[in-house]
Amino acid sequence: MLRHTKNNARQATFLLSTLAASVMLAQQGYAAAPVIPAAGSAIKNTAYATYISPNGKNQNIQSNTVQVDVVALYAISLTTPATQVIEAGARVVWLNTLTNTSNTEASINIEKLAANDLSNIKVYVDSNKNGEFDASDELLSGSIVLDRLQSINLWVVATAAINLQDKQQVNLPIKAVVVEDTNVTASATDRLITYLPQLYASKTVDQENFNPITNKNFDLN
Repeated sequence: MLRHTKNNARQATFLLSTLAASVMLAQQGYAAAPVIPAAGSAIKNTAYATYISPNGKNQNIQSNTVQVDVVALYAISLTTPATQVIEAGARVVWLNTLTNTSNTEASINIEKLAANDLSNIKVYVDSNKNGEFDASDELLSGSIVLDRLQSINLWVVATAAINLQDKQQVNLPIKAVVVEDTNVTASATDRLITYLPQLYASKTVDQENFNPITNKNFDLN
């Protein structure tokens, strides 16, 4: 009579299913997703079984060890910053954080940015990692190479059109693409709302009060 058994194929399938679920969670940007095993690592599994033989004795058996090598699985995430409120015609700066949630190193491209009512759109890397857009930050050119689970801050800089209306919203879509697997992408939208300066007119007079002089006659011709 067989009391306890573990099927080797089921064990391997379970491990692979867990790995696939981890990748799916990472691709969808869940912070609590399990850490994906690094590409190239090996997952080994051995099945054991215990049973009672016809003579009533407990018997233990062990299967061959099955090894599954983890392949490269790519996933990235890109944050969306708060909406910026600026004056029409002014410069706007957004901060987007790009994270490589793959189980291996990844090269990532930022697709060309374009939006109506925005000009001079550029992307900079927060080179000194101080969280402030300054002169030491480098203009992004080419691909971004990130290690497994590494993040980088990107400054998206643009100039709003001078003819924007008061409280008008402008959206700038951003898309990041993994070079090694172009089916893996991450998207975000940077937004701004413009305001127009209010003009107030006022008038002053030299003399606010008039006090008539008494005991004096005036001739009106």
